[in-house]
Amino acid sequence: MTARTELDQTPRPVAIVGMHRSGTSMVAKILSEAGLYLGPDDALMPPASENPEGFFEHLDFVSLNDEVLNDAGAGWDCPPPRATEWASTAFDRYRERARELATPLAERGAWGWKDPRTSLTLPFWESALGPLRVVLVVRNPLEVVTSLHRRNGFS
Repeated sequence: MTARTELDQTPRPVAIVGMHRSGTSMVAKILSEAGLYLGPDDALMPPASENPEGFFEHLDFVSLNDEVLNDAGAGWDCPPPRATEWASTAFDRYRERARELATPLAERGAWGWKDPRTSLTLPFWESALGPLRVVLVVRNPLEVVTSLHRRNGFS
């Protein structure tokens, strides 16, 4: 039997990912109720008519994901090029911010964040925080499209 290092004993962050409108909010709510710390209530996106129970998205993680995607020439609805080098020095300033966001959450024990954009930026987050636990939420693509059409008017 080998001795565990301090790093091994530190809970790895949990990234809750999946396409928008796939059920990530429901899964985040359940994990939060089970003890996963997602941040203080005032840092989370407030409920809205399309998600009356809440989104469970930490607004600072959403903002950082948007900035990282923009720098990669992408957006939540336009994936970055496959050749994006997430570990490159071009993303260093964002990695530092990611660590600053993570620090107070990690002090609470089991922690994580939910943002569908992380589905596109996961390699960036791994380059910033190290190994992650990932909960991937999958929903029938036709139901996702129907929900996006209803919410955003997408064709």
